[in-house]
Parts: sequence; structure tokens; C-alpha cells
Amino acid sequence: MITGELKNKIDALWDMFAAGGLVNPLEVIEQITYLMFIRDLDDTDNVRAKESVMLGIPYQSIGDYKERPNMIGMYKTALPKDVAEKMRELLQWYSKQEKNLTTLAEFHVRYEIIHPFQDGNGRTGRMILFREALKSADVDPFIIQDDNRSSYIEGLKEYREEQKTDKLVSLMQQETVDYYQQCSYFME
Repeated sequence: MITGELKNKIDALWDMFAAGGLVNPLEVIEQITYLMFIRDLDDTDNVRAKESVMLGIPYQSIGDYKERPNMIGMYKTALPKDVAEKMRELLQWYSKQEKNLTTLAEFHVRYEIIHPFQDGNGRTGRMILFREALKSADVDPFIIQDDNRSSYIEGLKEYREEQKTDKLVSLMQQETVDYYQQCSYFME
């Protein structure tokens, strides 16, 4: 049981969300997760901006499309000149799809193949998955945990080499169960 100062902080946070109209525990968890993700991106961006000043090299802020080619392991990604068009095509494709776990897996892999940003593509892509799962009535939310990185990489590789999403979908299904178990503590 949570007591003392930590309980008071948690209660104050719940009160703030309730005052803003958020009373559904899953919506509160969604907002907290989103805020944590944004803070992580902001912290990373600030550190890298300071490092670039110290090193005297130009800095590209997180959120801008990449300006230099990059790779994921041994795989080439979209060239910078092609990113905007490929992202437009991906979003048009996605808007026409039925939203289910298989569609989310394919969207994610295709997004990662484009790799639109210089850095932060994996985190951003996984956050998009979480958000889309929350928006869909047919997909339960999940977060791909760092502990399952090797399964995640295998899922990305399977699509690149075989155009299949079976491994990634299986991982997402397991992560859904794990996420629900983690959240159930807050729903009692």
C-alpha cells in the first residue's frame, strides 16, 4: 500500500486530472505516459543541443525530418529527400485501413523503414503505436518494453525480409497482457 508523501503526490496528481475532466483511469494513464514520453524527448533534445554547442557542430532538433541518410543496423532507410513523400504515402495508406493489431504492426514497420528523423524514431514509433491502440475500440493498449528488444528487432527484420508481421503481432499481443497486468494495480 502506498502511504505518506508519495500517496499525497499521487492523490494530488489524480485531483489535477479530475479537475481537468479526466476521471477514467485509462485516460489518466494515457496522459501520464504521453507526458513522460514528451519530457524524455525534451530532456534528450536539450542535452544534445548543449553537446552540439560544446563540440561546435550544428544541431538538428528532435522533430525535424532528417537531413542526413541513416541506417538501422545493416538496413538502409529512406533518403532525406524522399522522407516527406514517403510519410505522406504511409499516412494515406493508414487512413484507409481497418485499425487492428496487424495494421498497427505494418504501419509501425513501414514507419521504421522510412526512419523519418535523425534520431528518436523507435521511441516515437512506439509512442504512436500506444496512442493508436488507445484510440481504437478494437485494439487494447500496450507498450513494447525494453526487455523485449530482441523480439521487437526480430519482428522488424521479419517484415523487411518476408513482408510478414507475425512476430511483431505476437509480441504486441504479449505486451498487451503485460500492460494490462501493470495497469490493473491502479484500477483496484
